Amino acid sequence: TVLGEAGINIALMNFGREAPGGRAIAVVNVDQEVPDAVLAERGRRALRVHLGKDVKAGLATLRKAIEQAL
Repeated sequence: TVLGEAGINIALMNFGREAPGGRAIAVVNVDQEVPDAVLAERGRRALRVHLGKDVKAGLATLRKAIEQAL
């Protein structure tokens, strides 16, 4: 895998989609930062969000970022 080849440990993965055949999303929680070069060399798009201590505010930031990406 892209992350495995870079020595990045995956802690958690979640997948979802709107409907069969619809847009999909994968959420990957890793133990260390994934360098931009690792994703860029494979043409992968990524969105990074650090929720921080204020989870509600962090989730609001995530929602805004996802809306902008779509």
